Amino acid sequence: MLTAPRLGCLNIHASLLPRWRGASPIQSAILAGDTKSGVTIMQMEAGLDTGPMLRADSVPITAATTASTLHDQLALMGAELVLHVLAEGAAPKTQPEEGVTYAPRLTREDGRINWQESATAIDRRIRALTPWPGTFTTLPDGTIIKIGAAALSDDQPHAPPGTILDDRLSIACGEGSIRLLALQRPGRGMMQADAFLRGQTLPAGLRLGEATTTHD
Repeated sequence: MLTAPRLGCLNIHASLLPRWRGASPIQSAILAGDTKSGVTIMQMEAGLDTGPMLRADSVPITAATTASTLHDQLALMGAELVLHVLAEGAAPKTQPEEGVTYAPRLTREDGRINWQESATAIDRRIRALTPWPGTFTTLPDGTIIKIGAAALSDDQPHAPPGTILDDRLSIACGEGSIRLLALQRPGRGMMQADAFLRGQTLPAGLRLGEATTTHD
């Protein structure tokens, strides 16, 4: 298939190769705390995103960047870049061996929040995995609560990770704390935190991510 077209095949890849070859380059860049991402137009070959590069451009990743917003930016950038390559041509450039990283295929379990992580890492995970596979935590009874948005908090908690600190849904993390801004109960739509709390009591002191195990 790769050799069928006379001039070969092109790929619009959503990373600055050779960083983040693979299935989840957008999410992986945010998860890793990268300060920039981009698009690489490359010639396809049998290897996984290993082909020669024709053109690339970058965009910054900020503290507000989510997978959704970055995807939309890179989609527009990729369309423009591939048109330039098709119209003007470009000299292929072999990818450097240094700096190669791989972006794995994501699963739903990647969205489980580990409150032992730092608030910064958890914030990145929520932004990186929105909208898919989405992030979630559990109540003590095992109920899954999806998390749609969050923000870093200035509070320095003296409580175990996962503990709700106040009525604004500030949560203690392994380092620092984070405030949940949008949540979803099973069978319901995503809600802003204040609307969510009108239908679900989550008192301070409750610890998230610890499901109670029952035995017969």
